[in-house]
Amino acid sequence: IIQEHGERLNKLVDDLLSLSHLESKEILLEKDIFNLRQQVEKVIMGFKEQLKKRNVDIKNEIPANISINADKDKIEGVFTNLIDNAIKFNKENGSIKISSQQEGDKIKIIVEDSGVGIPDKDIPRIFERFYRVDKARSRELGGTGLGLSIVKHIIELHKGSVSVESVEGLGSKFWFTLPNFTK
Repeated sequence: IIQEHGERLNKLVDDLLSLSHLESKEILLEKDIFNLRQQVEKVIMGFKEQLKKRNVDIKNEIPANISINADKDKIEGVFTNLIDNAIKFNKENGSIKISSQQEGDKIKIIVEDSGVGIPDKDIPRIFERFYRVDKARSRELGGTGLGLSIVKHIIELHKGSVSVESVEGLGSKFWFTLPNFTK
């Protein structure tokens, strides 16, 4: 029990430090051009056990020819947070789809799940620090309530935007945009 609480506290401190650093706006992005599909595949590999345990199917539908100019580690963190949530709040035998679409000079990346969804009243606050839709369940699943706030700050540092569409009981569609993409 002590070890579990210690790990949870450690995760909370790590997330707080990360968020504080992002909010300071003093952070310098280490931008590089990299293949988006390959980066998503790398993140998915880290979740193979969780996906198997929950029997959740994941599809990476990002085209192989999409490259972006961004901070690779930070974007990996965005995908890690979004995929982790999509697994945690999904149904048994559920699915996750990751896709992209061009929108003018930006690329829109979508992480869609077949999970429990988010009630309408909670959607406006979902990207706030420490906000949790289901406090008991997210604590039980190891959440700190900071992940989506971190995602929002990373995307805003990249001059992008983030949002969510969700229907309670049917799943959620988180999306973010990034500028300066190349094919």
